[in-house]
Amino acid sequence: SDLGLGLALAVGLTFLVIVPLFRSWLQPLIILICVPLGLIGVIFALLLTGTNVNIQSIMGVIMMVGISVAYGNILIDRINVLVKEGVPVRDAVIQGAKDRLRPVLMTMLTTVFGLLPMALNLRPGGEANIPLARAIIGGVLAATILTLIIIPILYTLFSRKNTAPSNSNAMAHSSKIILLLAMVGLLTACNPGDNSAQNANPEAPTSSQAINATPTVEVVHPRMQAFEADLRLTGSLEANQFVKVHAMESGYLRSLNKEIGDQVKNGETIAVLENPELIQQFERAKAELILRKSHYERLKGIYDKTPDLTTIQDLEQAKAEFDKSIAEKKALATRIGFLTVRAPFSGVVTARYLDPGAVVQSAVHNGNAMPLVDVMEIDRLRLVLDFPESDLQHVRVGTSLKVTFPEVPGKVLETKVTRMAYALDAISRTMRMEADLTNKDLLLKPGMFAKVSIHLKNEAEALTVPLIAVTSIKNQQFIFRVRDGRVEKLQVVLGLENEMEVEVRVAAKETRKLGAQDEIIVKGKGQAGEGQAVIAKQMVEAAK
Repeated sequence: SDLGLGLALAVGLTFLVIVPLFRSWLQPLIILICVPLGLIGVIFALLLTGTNVNIQSIMGVIMMVGISVAYGNILIDRINVLVKEGVPVRDAVIQGAKDRLRPVLMTMLTTVFGLLPMALNLRPGGEANIPLARAIIGGVLAATILTLIIIPILYTLFSRKNTAPSNSNAMAHSSKIILLLAMVGLLTACNPGDNSAQNANPEAPTSSQAINATPTVEVVHPRMQAFEADLRLTGSLEANQFVKVHAMESGYLRSLNKEIGDQVKNGETIAVLENPELIQQFERAKAELILRKSHYERLKGIYDKTPDLTTIQDLEQAKAEFDKSIAEKKALATRIGFLTVRAPFSGVVTARYLDPGAVVQSAVHNGNAMPLVDVMEIDRLRLVLDFPESDLQHVRVGTSLKVTFPEVPGKVLETKVTRMAYALDAISRTMRMEADLTNKDLLLKPGMFAKVSIHLKNEAEALTVPLIAVTSIKNQQFIFRVRDGRVEKLQVVLGLENEMEVEVRVAAKETRKLGAQDEIIVKGKGQAGEGQAVIAKQMVEAAK
């Protein structure tokens, strides 16, 4: 009901504002006639998309009112200019519509395409604004068409060729009064109910009193304790070995012996291909080898018995052709061997891409060839960590790791860093580290997340505060303490930290000391300026 009242108020105030601009009661009414007609587009858009009428869609209607009124303003203003220049009304209407066609269409297209991603919900998180966008798009499309058709028709029908000059001063005076009333109404609408709220509760504090009230902050005491610092990271599991198995030779897939989930051994047959043309080439090479062998042996026998009947050059050429035939036969035999596709290592088939009868391309000559299967070695896994630059000094090959898995409760593994990249990623400023994990029971799967704990260092005595008590300002760390009811800001240096607490030491340039009896602000730091008077309240969790 409030939004309906707001819609009516928006239309009414719009009318009162337009009247002084055109110095006419009739032309603003012509413009506003397109508002209810624009609602046709809104209703159609909501029905077409199955969108409910809610607060957002009503807000879209209110925004549509402003856009449709802007269309009418620029169109009628242009027509009025042409009429004042002496152009007949009918010609002025046609010419004005032509002149304003481009800006009206550009405004419509800009609005529609700008709101289209929101209306289609192309990005997550904008679901609440979908009705608003759809209402505006439907209303603007309808208002555009109606503005270019209805307004020129109505202007032509209701225009007056002669306007009494005596009405001009009266209209100007009325316009000033109407504009003043519109401003008063707008200001009143922007502040409804304030007086009633004050009258209903005369004892309520005023805004100035609320601002001057002393803020309350929650504090804790630093703790002096033996402190163990562990670094906790999230890693991921990868197969120890992974390969997309391709065919080394082209052919028809005669059989594919493995399905996803099947175990394969190193060298085990995965698929068999057929290539009749390659077989024919091999048989031809065998025949040529027999022929060239016979030719070479005949020349060699003649040369050995009667050297004068043949030349050494003929014998060497026959020998070269014989050796060439041997090499060609071996090459074709190797290619025929590639028609049997074997597993490169022991593992599990995790994907299958083709079925028997498919044409398989050689991956040697075609980089886009389709693989046959994916094979992963998963009885051993790689734990991959991206280690932050700030903690690299604490880790090296052989550092112990404690690994848990959110999806496998109760499974805890102890391992060590096996490999380090020894170079930082230029974007993330982290270094890749790997650790080997044994996975004989196959409970762990490649792609799983792992929680990794790395023990860094122990301190026999460390002064610690909650992590939320530390504020970073321009790469410097500060804490806020309350002393004698006033806030003091102390620069500190951070030491070891865990998930909840961090070791703090006062910075060297600070002359003030920090002790376990101090009260450190953990909540309300936004109100804690240097010297600010506050009321300190012990944090409930800390008190427990």
